[in-house]
Amino acid sequence: SGWNLRQPAAWAASLREYQHDLHIAPWRKSDGPVRFDLFDTDGNLVEWDDRIDGAAGVAARFTCMKTWANGPTGAFIHLSLTRATEGSLLTLTHNAAVVNLACTVCQVNAENVIGRSLVLNDDGTATSDSLSTIQAEINAALELALLQNRGEGQRCSSAVWVPSTTDILNVPDAQLTGVLTLNLLGTIHSVYTNVRVVSGGQ
Repeated sequence: SGWNLRQPAAWAASLREYQHDLHIAPWRKSDGPVRFDLFDTDGNLVEWDDRIDGAAGVAARFTCMKTWANGPTGAFIHLSLTRATEGSLLTLTHNAAVVNLACTVCQVNAENVIGRSLVLNDDGTATSDSLSTIQAEINAALELALLQNRGEGQRCSSAVWVPSTTDILNVPDAQLTGVLTLNLLGTIHSVYTNVRVVSGGQ
C-alpha cells in the first residue's frame, strides 16, 4: 500500500521507559531516535511531527513525535506528559513515576509502625526519641529506594519524611501524621548559548 504500520507515539515512550530507570525522561535526546517512522515509503511526512506542525501536540498534552532541525535524523519523542495541573512538575511522566514510588515506599514503611507502643510526654504527644526511631526507619527506606545510584543515578535530589510532634496519641484510634518532602531532579528542556567573539585582545 505504500504505507508503514502506524504506531502511536505512546508506544515508543513506553518502550523507552522500560529501557531505563523510572527517573529518566523517555524523551532524552542523547538516547537517539526511536525506531518508528514519520514518513511513508515515498519519503512524504504522513505522521505528526510536533516541530514542523507547530508543537500543538504537546500543547494539548499529547505524547507525540518530533524531528530535530539540527539532527540526527529520525523520530524522537517530544515530551511524555500527564494531565497534572499546568505548570506542575508532575506534568512530566518520569517525575510522576518518582513521586508514585516515593508515596508507595513511604506508605508501606509507615504502616509497619501501626500497633507500636510509643513513650509519651505529659501532654500525650510522643517523645522525640520515639518519633526519631520511626523517622529513621522510614527515611532509610526512602534513601534505599530513591537516593541510591542504581546505575543511572539517584531518582530524586532528596526525600525526607518528618512525623508530627503535636499528634495526641493517648486517645482511642490515635493517628500519627507526617509529611514527605520530595525534591525532584531537574530536567533540561532547552539550552541557550550566547556567543562572545574575542578580538583585539578583548
